[in-house]
Amino acid sequence: MGWWKRWLRPELAPDIAARLSRWAALPPADPNIPLDRLNCTVIDLETTGLAPARDAVLSIGAVTLRGRTLSLGESFHCYIAPELQSSRENVLVHGIAPSRQALGIAPESCLIDFLEISGKEPLLAFHAPFDRAFLTRAVRRSLGVRLKNAFLDVAWLLPALFPTALTPRASLDDWAKHFELHIPRRHTADSDALATAELTLIAMSEARRQRVPSFRALLARVRHTVHLAPPG
Repeated sequence: MGWWKRWLRPELAPDIAARLSRWAALPPADPNIPLDRLNCTVIDLETTGLAPARDAVLSIGAVTLRGRTLSLGESFHCYIAPELQSSRENVLVHGIAPSRQALGIAPESCLIDFLEISGKEPLLAFHAPFDRAFLTRAVRRSLGVRLKNAFLDVAWLLPALFPTALTPRASLDDWAKHFELHIPRRHTADSDALATAELTLIAMSEARRQRVPSFRALLARVRHTVHLAPPG
């Protein structure tokens, strides 16, 4: 396949194309919305490796937050069938056994389901640049559209609001332990998304206590924290 063909919109089944058109017509999220009325989706991905240019998404987990509420009824999880069967070394990276991979669905089906759940609202993740790179590439490759949702990194949101609690490089497990959260499972997309969502609820409550007026202001607070953080 020529390199130029990768940028062509893929040929989609009529039902998926229609659903994608409805998603594309949604208005962008208002960055000035008060945090009490903010809807967002907390996500986690499992991938075949760490390089978005050559590795692929295997699993997506997502939990919806509506204002002050974690909406478990709108949680989402799917496995994507890989193009090639994973090697043993590859399974050690993502932890998804071949038997579980066999339950995967076509990437365009998983991704359109995810877009309908998340809409155009902000996406939050722990170490969000990783998830953003993989998800953006997957959506472009499988559905032929650009993912324009705002992303917020919970790994930096927490130190922005709790600057004396832990170091800026603290892990998800470190923050869960700090807030005495019980996480029964880890290292699957759905369980990690739920753990991140619970930490996000704590962070949003603190942001409101500190009178952060909007999502835009929250983004600015996080960017300021990243700018001031020591390298490393």
